[in-house]
Amino acid sequence: MLSGMKAEQRKVVRLNRSGGSRSVTVPKTWLRRIGLDDDSERAELVLTEDKITIEPLVAEPQSIEEDPAFGQFMNFMLQSALLHPETLVNAADVFAEDEDLVPKRKHAETGA
Repeated sequence: MLSGMKAEQRKVVRLNRSGGSRSVTVPKTWLRRIGLDDDSERAELVLTEDKITIEPLVAEPQSIEEDPAFGQFMNFMLQSALLHPETLVNAADVFAEDEDLVPKRKHAETGA
């Protein structure tokens, strides 16, 4: 085997009927190899031009701050502000220009 090449395993599987779809049984060792443990109940199927692959489901961040790219973005914004302070403006002025885009809430009367 050439160095740097990944070992490929193949297996012929039965396409079982499951309603209007088909299902297959995937060996646990293969699922573990791609990062799916025995407790995993969901994975992502990816259809490309000529293949279907199974990938671990990547959890969506609960908030923007949990997104791995958020820190990089904030650092980029900081560096940009430090390099070009002349481009900074008052945020209140920017928001005031778009005030008509924000829906107005009607305040509910309170019993007080």
